[in-house]
Amino acid sequence: MHTGNVVSFSVEKGFGFIGSQKESYFFHASQLPKDIAPTEVMKGMAFQFDAIPGPKGMRAKKLVYIKQTTVLQKSSAFVVSKAAQPKHGKAVVRVPVSSCYYSDPQCCRDELINAAKATGCNGVLNLEVKRVTWSEGNYKYTMHTAHAELCVIAEPKPCKPSEEAAYQQSLSQSATEAEKAAKQLAAELESQRNRQTFPWGMVFIGIALLIACLVIY
Repeated sequence: MHTGNVVSFSVEKGFGFIGSQKESYFFHASQLPKDIAPTEVMKGMAFQFDAIPGPKGMRAKKLVYIKQTTVLQKSSAFVVSKAAQPKHGKAVVRVPVSSCYYSDPQCCRDELINAAKATGCNGVLNLEVKRVTWSEGNYKYTMHTAHAELCVIAEPKPCKPSEEAAYQQSLSQSATEAEKAAKQLAAELESQRNRQTFPWGMVFIGIALLIACLVIY
Protein backbone atom coordinates (compact mmCIF):
# COMPACT_ATOMS: atom_id res chain seq x y z
CA MET A 1 0.00 0.00 0.00
CA HIS A 2 1.00 3.61 -0.58
CA THR A 3 1.13 6.28 2.14
CA GLY A 4 0.29 9.94 1.60
CA ASN A 5 -1.34 13.09 2.96
CA VAL A 6 -4.49 14.91 1.92
CA VAL A 7 -3.59 17.86 -0.29
CA SER A 8 -7.15 19.07 -0.85
CA PHE A 9 -10.71 17.89 -0.25
CA SER A 10 -14.15 19.31 -1.06
CA VAL A 11 -17.02 18.17 1.13
CA GLU A 12 -19.54 19.61 -1.34
CA LYS A 13 -18.06 17.78 -4.33
CA GLY A 14 -17.22 14.66 -2.37
CA PHE A 15 -13.68 14.15 -3.59
CA GLY A 16 -10.11 15.26 -3.05
CA PHE A 17 -6.46 14.48 -3.70
CA ILE A 18 -3.71 12.75 -1.76
CA GLY A 19 -0.05 13.54 -2.33
CA SER A 20 2.53 10.77 -2.13
CA GLN A 21 6.14 10.86 -3.37
CA LYS A 22 5.47 13.81 -5.69
CA GLU A 23 2.45 12.05 -7.21
CA SER A 24 -1.19 13.14 -6.87
CA TYR A 25 -3.95 10.56 -6.29
CA PHE A 26 -7.65 11.28 -6.75
CA PHE A 27 -9.97 9.83 -4.11
CA HIS A 28 -13.73 9.80 -3.64
CA ALA A 29 -15.45 10.24 -0.27
CA SER A 30 -16.83 6.72 -0.63
CA GLN A 31 -13.27 5.39 -0.18
CA LEU A 32 -12.91 6.90 3.30
CA PRO A 33 -12.88 4.58 6.33
CA LYS A 34 -16.34 4.09 7.84
CA ASP A 35 -15.37 5.87 11.06
CA ILE A 36 -14.30 9.07 9.26
CA ALA A 37 -17.00 11.39 7.89
CA PRO A 38 -16.27 13.65 4.89
CA THR A 39 -16.68 16.69 7.16
CA GLU A 40 -13.78 15.43 9.30
CA VAL A 41 -11.28 15.28 6.44
CA MET A 42 -8.69 18.04 6.58
CA LYS A 43 -5.54 18.97 4.75
CA GLY A 44 -2.53 17.02 6.00
CA MET A 45 -4.37 13.90 7.19
CA ALA A 46 -2.37 10.74 6.49
CA PHE A 47 -3.76 7.63 4.81
CA GLN A 48 -2.57 4.35 3.46
CA PHE A 49 -4.24 3.39 0.20
CA ASP A 50 -4.19 1.22 -2.88
CA ALA A 51 -3.06 3.05 -6.02
CA ILE A 52 -5.29 2.18 -8.99
CA PRO A 53 -4.93 3.60 -12.55
CA GLY A 54 -7.98 5.60 -13.65
CA PRO A 55 -9.14 7.15 -16.94
CA LYS A 56 -7.75 10.56 -15.93
CA GLY A 57 -4.88 9.54 -13.65
CA MET A 58 -4.10 7.57 -10.54
CA ARG A 59 -6.80 6.94 -7.94
CA ALA A 60 -6.54 6.15 -4.23
CA LYS A 61 -8.80 3.32 -3.08
CA LYS A 62 -9.48 1.55 0.23
CA LEU A 63 -8.16 4.38 2.39
CA VAL A 64 -6.86 3.46 5.85
CA TYR A 65 -6.42 6.32 8.31
CA ILE A 66 -3.04 6.69 10.00
CA LYS A 67 -3.66 7.96 13.54
CA GLN A 68 -2.37 11.49 14.09
CA THR A 69 -2.58 14.31 16.60
CA THR A 70 -4.30 17.60 15.79
CA VAL A 71 -2.48 20.76 16.84
CA LEU A 72 -2.89 24.47 16.15
CA GLN A 73 -0.47 25.72 13.51
CA LYS A 74 -0.04 29.19 12.05
CA SER A 75 -2.12 29.51 8.89
CA SER A 76 -0.25 29.89 5.62
CA ALA A 77 -2.97 32.12 4.14
CA PHE A 78 -3.11 35.88 4.77
CA VAL A 79 -6.61 37.01 5.77
CA VAL A 80 -8.17 40.48 5.41
CA SER A 81 -11.78 40.72 6.58
CA LYS A 82 -14.41 43.03 8.01
CA ALA A 83 -15.55 40.11 10.16
CA ALA A 84 -14.37 39.60 13.72
CA GLN A 85 -13.58 35.92 13.21
CA PRO A 86 -11.67 34.18 10.40
CA LYS A 87 -13.57 31.64 8.29
CA HIS A 88 -11.04 28.98 9.20
CA GLY A 89 -9.15 28.58 12.46
CA LYS A 90 -9.01 31.19 15.20
CA ALA A 91 -7.07 34.32 16.12
CA VAL A 92 -4.57 33.54 18.88
CA VAL A 93 -3.27 37.14 18.90
CA ARG A 94 -5.30 40.34 18.50
CA VAL A 95 -3.80 43.83 18.61
CA PRO A 96 -6.10 46.84 18.01
CA VAL A 97 -4.63 49.38 15.61
CA SER A 98 -5.65 52.52 13.73
CA SER A 99 -4.14 53.91 10.56
CA CYS A 100 -3.06 57.46 9.94
CA TYR A 101 -5.44 59.81 8.13
CA TYR A 102 -5.46 59.80 4.33
CA SER A 103 -7.58 61.36 1.61
CA ASP A 104 -7.60 57.99 -0.18
CA PRO A 105 -9.39 55.25 1.84
CA GLN A 106 -7.32 52.54 0.15
CA CYS A 107 -4.18 54.02 1.69
CA CYS A 108 -5.69 53.37 5.13
CA ARG A 109 -6.34 49.73 4.33
CA ASP A 110 -2.93 49.26 2.75
CA GLU A 111 -1.20 50.75 5.79
CA LEU A 112 -2.78 48.21 8.15
CA ILE A 113 -2.25 45.28 5.76
CA ASN A 114 1.41 46.21 5.39
CA ALA A 115 1.65 46.65 9.16
CA ALA A 116 0.38 43.11 9.70
CA LYS A 117 2.86 41.65 7.24
CA ALA A 118 5.74 43.65 8.72
CA THR A 119 5.06 42.42 12.25
CA GLY A 120 4.65 38.73 11.45
CA CYS A 121 0.85 38.71 11.68
CA ASN A 122 -1.14 36.85 9.05
CA GLY A 123 -4.52 38.51 9.43
CA VAL A 124 -6.34 41.84 9.57
CA LEU A 125 -9.77 41.38 11.16
CA ASN A 126 -12.57 43.78 12.14
CA LEU A 127 -11.39 46.10 9.38
CA GLU A 128 -13.43 49.30 9.20
CA VAL A 129 -12.75 52.53 7.31
CA LYS A 130 -14.29 55.75 8.64
CA ARG A 131 -14.70 59.16 7.03
CA VAL A 132 -14.00 62.35 8.95
CA THR A 133 -14.37 65.98 7.95
CA TRP A 134 -11.44 68.31 8.43
CA SER A 135 -11.37 72.05 7.86
CA GLU A 136 -8.90 74.83 7.24
CA GLY A 137 -10.61 78.16 7.62
CA ASN A 138 -13.78 77.98 5.51
CA TYR A 139 -12.45 75.04 3.48
CA LYS A 140 -13.76 71.59 4.44
CA TYR A 141 -12.48 68.29 3.10
CA THR A 142 -12.83 64.55 3.74
CA MET A 143 -10.16 62.33 5.26
CA HIS A 144 -10.23 58.61 6.05
CA THR A 145 -8.84 56.39 8.77
CA ALA A 146 -9.03 52.63 9.26
CA HIS A 147 -9.44 50.62 12.45
CA ALA A 148 -8.76 46.89 12.75
CA GLU A 149 -7.04 44.15 14.70
CA LEU A 150 -3.70 42.75 13.63
CA CYS A 151 -3.94 39.01 14.20
CA VAL A 152 -2.06 35.75 14.23
CA ILE A 153 -4.47 33.14 12.88
CA ALA A 154 -3.92 29.45 13.56
CA GLU A 155 -5.73 26.39 12.25
CA PRO A 156 -5.97 22.86 13.65
CA LYS A 157 -3.87 20.59 11.48
CA PRO A 158 -2.88 16.94 11.85
CA CYS A 159 0.65 15.98 12.77
CA LYS A 160 2.59 13.08 14.20
CA PRO A 161 2.39 12.80 18.01
CA SER A 162 6.16 13.24 18.16
CA GLU A 163 5.83 16.61 16.37
CA GLU A 164 3.09 18.09 18.56
CA ALA A 165 5.37 19.80 21.12
CA ALA A 166 7.52 21.36 18.40
CA TYR A 167 4.48 22.80 16.61
CA GLN A 168 3.10 24.19 19.87
CA GLN A 169 6.42 25.85 20.68
CA SER A 170 6.71 27.26 17.16
CA LEU A 171 3.23 28.82 17.30
CA SER A 172 3.81 30.21 20.79
CA GLN A 173 7.09 31.83 19.76
CA SER A 174 5.79 33.34 16.53
CA ALA A 175 2.65 34.60 18.30
CA THR A 176 4.67 36.25 21.08
CA GLU A 177 7.04 37.93 18.63
CA ALA A 178 4.20 39.11 16.38
CA GLU A 179 2.20 40.51 19.30
CA LYS A 180 5.18 42.48 20.61
CA ALA A 181 5.98 43.91 17.17
CA ALA A 182 2.31 44.70 16.45
CA LYS A 183 1.86 46.58 19.73
CA GLN A 184 4.98 48.63 19.05
CA LEU A 185 3.86 49.49 15.53
CA ALA A 186 0.32 50.33 16.74
CA ALA A 187 1.83 52.79 19.23
CA GLU A 188 3.93 54.38 16.47
CA LEU A 189 0.87 54.82 14.25
CA GLU A 190 -1.08 56.32 17.16
CA SER A 191 1.71 58.83 17.69
CA GLN A 192 1.57 59.80 14.01
CA ARG A 193 -2.22 60.17 14.20
CA ASN A 194 -1.87 62.48 17.19
CA ARG A 195 0.57 64.67 15.30
CA GLN A 196 -1.86 64.85 12.39
CA THR A 197 -4.74 66.01 14.61
CA PHE A 198 -2.75 68.31 16.90
CA PRO A 199 -4.03 71.93 16.57
CA TRP A 200 -0.80 73.35 15.16
CA GLY A 201 -2.67 76.38 13.81
CA MET A 202 -3.64 77.51 17.30
CA VAL A 203 -0.05 77.07 18.47
CA PHE A 204 1.28 79.26 15.65
CA ILE A 205 -1.35 81.92 16.39
CA GLY A 206 -0.37 81.87 20.06
CA ILE A 207 3.32 82.26 19.20
CA ALA A 208 2.52 85.13 16.84
CA LEU A 209 0.50 86.92 19.53
CA LEU A 210 3.27 86.42 22.07
CA ILE A 211 5.86 87.89 19.71
CA ALA A 212 3.55 90.84 18.98
CA CYS A 213 3.15 91.54 22.70
CA LEU A 214 6.90 91.44 23.26
CA VAL A 215 7.47 93.86 20.41
CA ILE A 216 4.82 96.29 21.71
CA TYR A 217 6.09 96.29 25.27
